[in-house]
Amino acid sequence: MNPADAPLINEPSQDYFPLRPIPATKPLSVIIPYYRNKTGLAITLATLQAQLVPPQSIIVIDTSPNKSGLELANRYATHEVPVIVEVAPRAGIYEAWNKGLSLAGDQDVVIINDDLLLPINFIDILSYSRALVPALAYVPLTPPREHCRPDVDVEFAWWNEVPSQPEHFSLVRWLPGFCFMLTREAVKSVGKFDEGFKVWFGDDDYQKRLEKAAVKAGVPPIIRINTLYAYHYGGQSYRYQSKAVKAQIDKDRQAFETKYHTKK
Repeated sequence: MNPADAPLINEPSQDYFPLRPIPATKPLSVIIPYYRNKTGLAITLATLQAQLVPPQSIIVIDTSPNKSGLELANRYATHEVPVIVEVAPRAGIYEAWNKGLSLAGDQDVVIINDDLLLPINFIDILSYSRALVPALAYVPLTPPREHCRPDVDVEFAWWNEVPSQPEHFSLVRWLPGFCFMLTREAVKSVGKFDEGFKVWFGDDDYQKRLEKAAVKAGVPPIIRINTLYAYHYGGQSYRYQSKAVKAQIDKDRQAFETKYHTKK
């Protein structure tokens, strides 16, 4: 894109300024496990299709019992960004992630919830960050609670700051399940997710495995990009789970504590 042709975005605290794709970025595929939140999925797909640098493909794993995500996902497919839908009724979260990894093939992948609002340069910043700081996984900065729902503050930033300084990145020991990027090197080194975990703690398990693989690779395991935000349209998932799901989460916790000897 010619800089002179870049769209102009008005932000109240600044003058008009151009937004344009960052050069030398690599394509990413996005994996979205879908359950039943049609509004959230529509928002997520719409913001993905509006990216300055669109993803290579959008992979939706429809785990709903009635295939309610299939028609909605296909509605958002474009010639530029295809939407690939895998129907997997009642598949567990980590089974769904693994199906997405299989469909993505040999690509870097972004795994996100089906209820995220993504600023228009989200994919661009993720891709660009790999050239600045090599790592196995990348995560966004967790937004303040008041920014987790757009109806609370409708004037949150629709773009992320381009990282350029060391303080824009932090080494962290947390792989947030709602949004993270895995490099192809991470998937090759660590493999897929442990489907023995059904609801939670599979991402914690993967974090432990990333840390081990990073030592051999000589790179950081997980880097947080401190200028990158993804806004969670839902949140507080544990609060709204059924008794059966909460019981499964407790089983997952016990399995994790046993595996890593973390129980006190």
